[in-house]
Amino acid sequence: MSDFTFELFARYARHDDRMAFRERLPDDPEKLRRDRLPSCFSEIPKEASILDLGCAQGHLLEALRRVGYTKLTGVDVSSELLAVAQQRLPETVRLIEADLRVWLKEVPNETYTVIFLPRCAGTPAPRLCFGSAT
Repeated sequence: MSDFTFELFARYARHDDRMAFRERLPDDPEKLRRDRLPSCFSEIPKEASILDLGCAQGHLLEALRRVGYTKLTGVDVSSELLAVAQQRLPETVRLIEADLRVWLKEVPNETYTVIFLPRCAGTPAPRLCFGSAT
């Protein structure tokens, strides 16, 4: 990975550190579901296998875990951000340090029911992709 890429992710990590105190998740699962999760998650079964690409500190994964999802995976290139996610999340949440451009080529088709792609990897806006795997 280029020095530029590492510097970019170091900046993201510093920004996430500054924002972490502002992004505390509500304790009430209904408020959490209503205020922090995309509305389509109400239609996604709890046994769905969910992938968060560019998971950073694991805020989305933590929110999903709190409302009952159990098959959760997060991928991020930043070891610093993943270290924070590891402190926040139980070991049942799979966290992978990898460059998405490389890692995605190695994942078998239909491994995940839902893939969440936030503003990363050059995407213009957050995206949710649905598959048929469970």
